[in-house]
Amino acid sequence: MLQTWIRLLTLMAVAALFIVQQVSYPLVTVWVALGEYLHCASYVLLLDLIITNRGLKGLSVKTQICFLFVHWFRYFDSFFSTHPNHWIF
Repeated sequence: MLQTWIRLLTLMAVAALFIVQQVSYPLVTVWVALGEYLHCASYVLLLDLIITNRGLKGLSVKTQICFLFVHWFRYFDSFFSTHPNHWIF
C-alpha cells in the first residue's frame, strides 16, 4: 500500500512541476507540455519497473516497456534535438 502511494505522489509531483513550468515559461501548446510530461513520467515508470520488478498496477509490463521506448526514441531523435524545445514538430 505504501509503494502505491509513493508511486502516485511521484507522478503527481512530476505533474505539478510541469504545471509550474508552464506558468513561468510556457511551452508552445498544451500538447507539447503533455508530451514532455509523458516523457518524464516514462522515467518514473522505468524506475518503478526496476525497483518493484512488477510495474504500475493496472498496466502490463509489456505496455509500460512499449510506452518507454516510444518516448525515448522521440527524445533521442536528432530532429528534435536540433531545436531548443525537443517536442516541437
